[in-house]
Amino acid sequence: MPSRLLAVFLLSLFCFHASGNDYTLAIDQPHTHYIEVTAQFPTTGSPFELTMATWIPGSYLLREFSRKVESVRAMQNGEPIPIVKTAKNRWQVSPNGDGNVAVRYRVYAHEMSVRTSFVDHEFALINPSNVLMYRQETMNQPM
Repeated sequence: MPSRLLAVFLLSLFCFHASGNDYTLAIDQPHTHYIEVTAQFPTTGSPFELTMATWIPGSYLLREFSRKVESVRAMQNGEPIPIVKTAKNRWQVSPNGDGNVAVRYRVYAHEMSVRTSFVDHEFALINPSNVLMYRQETMNQPM
């Protein structure tokens, strides 16, 4: 197995923690150019809004990163809960009480540039600004 391909497999599932949220990214089928994202958001039971960035440092245009997001769904305690797209880069989540909400979605990543993400069978470059949703109220919190 070529070493670059091995690196893709080693990085095909990784987790990280930012602003109180846990994110797991998987690249199960790199030839499809999709990143599978699962994000865990703590909640007190009140509806909350998720956002995707529309800008990236060093790029002085508004971007539509959310246009590459597909199959958005939310679960709490193993049951589906409502999640509704309210704007081009925002989703409203309506939990069923306290606890964590898991939001799952896919991001198409097949554009090679300094502001996007790219996945294929040899190489993966993931830019969190165009892959991760976040709670608006956590935007200025330290990671």
